[in-house]
Amino acid sequence: MKKTDMRIGDTVKVIKNPSVDWMRDYTDETFEVEDFLGETAVKVKMVDTDSEWIWYAGIDNFILIDDEITNYSSAEKPDNERKTLTSDGISAIVETESDEPTEGS
Repeated sequence: MKKTDMRIGDTVKVIKNPSVDWMRDYTDETFEVEDFLGETAVKVKMVDTDSEWIWYAGIDNFILIDDEITNYSSAEKPDNERKTLTSDGISAIVETESDEPTEGS
């Protein structure tokens, strides 16, 4: 993920395979972006915790919640959409032309 993809206040989650093993224990947690440290690091706060948990970690370890929600299962996605993996390892929904003939063709 790039800094330009995130904004302060965005809600993010840890990706399934973060660069640091212990972060896997927190893949179900939700975080809020608080600040950026250069182009590759981010300051996040864990949401809904009694004491404030602040992390400083690489941007590549997080995914925007909106991105995660749009990665539907194959049963839910329309026929003209295909999930592809971008070069940075983030899934994206790409609309493709339908293989079915349209009316009048």
